[in-house]
Amino acid sequence: MTINPRKSWTNRAPRFVNRIEGAVTDVFFHYPADKSFPAGRPLEDKLRGYQDFHMDGRGWSDTAYTHAVFPNGELFELRGWGVEGGHTFGHNKTSYALLFMVTTQGPGSKVTPEMRAGAQEWLQVGVAEGYLTPQVNIRGHKEVRGTQCPGPEVMKEVEYFRSVDWLSAGEVSDELARSYQAILGIEPTEFAQTWQRKINSGELTLNDVRWELHFVSLREEADEGPPVELHPGPEDPLTEDDLLQPPDGELEEDKPKKGKKTPKGS
Repeated sequence: MTINPRKSWTNRAPRFVNRIEGAVTDVFFHYPADKSFPAGRPLEDKLRGYQDFHMDGRGWSDTAYTHAVFPNGELFELRGWGVEGGHTFGHNKTSYALLFMVTTQGPGSKVTPEMRAGAQEWLQVGVAEGYLTPQVNIRGHKEVRGTQCPGPEVMKEVEYFRSVDWLSAGEVSDELARSYQAILGIEPTEFAQTWQRKINSGELTLNDVRWELHFVSLREEADEGPPVELHPGPEDPLTEDDLLQPPDGELEEDKPKKGKKTPKGS
């Protein structure tokens, strides 16, 4: 599954970008809290609406979330990997957020099997590309904030992913194959066929494949130097509340870092 790039739904650049270094230990599931979505309009319109509200209404640098998953399982890049979010106050520097495009009422409130598959792919790609630790904590927004978000249906997905081996389950995807094309120097199709045979035979799990390739990548980066720490986590993770629906007087943790700012449009 391919993550649709940011340019597929917006032409607005963020006001600034703060980077996250290394792999994080937490992800948060969110929903937009809409009662319904307008019939006959693409959900990309809603993404643009959220972005406009967050930037123009709240004065934030960009839309709040890292990625979004649609009912058909499609994934969309919002702020994207490696970028601090504005989704979970006190955790924006140490986590990423996936927005489930579900409503609070009616049939649109249900998480489809395709959405679950998309969320699993998102988690797997995050680990494969070094943005998430393999032991990442999957949490609902409401678990760190007095809010209904992400709603009962998405909270079921939080519990589901906590209860299954989502990292080792599944198949070698095109996205994962492309992630390691440069490391192995082989075509994605060849990669997928070679490693899928090992998984199907029980010789390896999908997690084994990822870690073996990750070690190769780290050895190249270290140039056979001293051992490299695999996934350094945040030394002092924050535990304050989220700010998606803040009480009066609470400000969003979304400000440019002093002395290090990415210019608008870059």
